[in-house]
Amino acid sequence: MKKRAVDLDPTSSWIATLHKLFFRGRWTAPQLVSSQFLRIWWTSQGASVGSGTVLPRLQVTWPHQLKIGNNCILENDIFFKYDGPWRLGPRIIIHDNVFIGRGCEFNISANISIGNNCLIASGCKFIDHNHGMTDLYKPMKQQP
Repeated sequence: MKKRAVDLDPTSSWIATLHKLFFRGRWTAPQLVSSQFLRIWWTSQGASVGSGTVLPRLQVTWPHQLKIGNNCILENDIFFKYDGPWRLGPRIIIHDNVFIGRGCEFNISANISIGNNCLIASGCKFIDHNHGMTDLYKPMKQQP
């Protein structure tokens, strides 16, 4: 029997390592490259982003109102909306080691601060204001 130059057994440690590097890296590598580009983009717009934070695709209405701490993980489609006139910022503050899941919304008119080491599930909404309803028994379209 001929001896092979390379062992192609899928349980072999080098094959398993190569598999992990290639198949896991195909999502990680583009994310890291695009995250660095997004960091430059958002900081040039006035946002503050800490070191080690991975930035995905975000929507931000007033970038200077956003401050994200160190080593945060943010998933795609997060909406940071500062709902008010231009003011000095930041009013939306995310501290260190925070995870924010996909599709979260921060709709803020005053301010919000998320503390260190917090985990926020996908789809959560943080809204610190109402629509100015004065009479709970009148339909919305009839109120000022």
